[in-house]
Amino acid sequence: IINGLNSGKSIFIITKDVNVSIANLILTNGTSFNGGAINNNGTLSVASCTFKGNTANNTAGAIYNDGTLIVNNSIFDHNTVCGVAGTNGAPGGAIFSNTGTKLNVNNSAFNYNTVNGGLGGAISAHGRSTLTNCTFNFNTATLWGGAIDTTGILTISNTIFNHNTVSVGGAGAIIN
Repeated sequence: IINGLNSGKSIFIITKDVNVSIANLILTNGTSFNGGAINNNGTLSVASCTFKGNTANNTAGAIYNDGTLIVNNSIFDHNTVCGVAGTNGAPGGAIFSNTGTKLNVNNSAFNYNTVNGGLGGAISAHGRSTLTNCTFNFNTATLWGGAIDTTGILTISNTIFNHNTVSVGGAGAIIN
């Protein structure tokens, strides 16, 4: 278990042109402006990890991605974005993946992630994204996309959406 102790800094910061793999970790109580647990600008592979109770003030409660992110067999639970980022609100309760990035998520669960004043209760993805064999349960956004907000290319297969909600805008599951 790696406890960020609500320090105000991401637990891990991965710089551009760096390849990192993490496995079998629990990352909790990370707090940051972008990416409560991880701020990724390189290539990150995550396997069999749990992200729980991480918070961002601007974007991505758990992982902020401005590179390549591959997630396998992981759990994102009770991560939150609490601020408002610009006119469209704060994005990505668990994961935010920026324009021009790659995001692949396999066999993973997103439960009770929240965006206050924003979009994409679990994921906000604006590059090329693929989601396979995932579940999205009880994620919440204020404006759009209770589970997912995307403006990029999104491919989804064998994925379940359960009780994802928005309080003001629309699309409880996905907004594109």
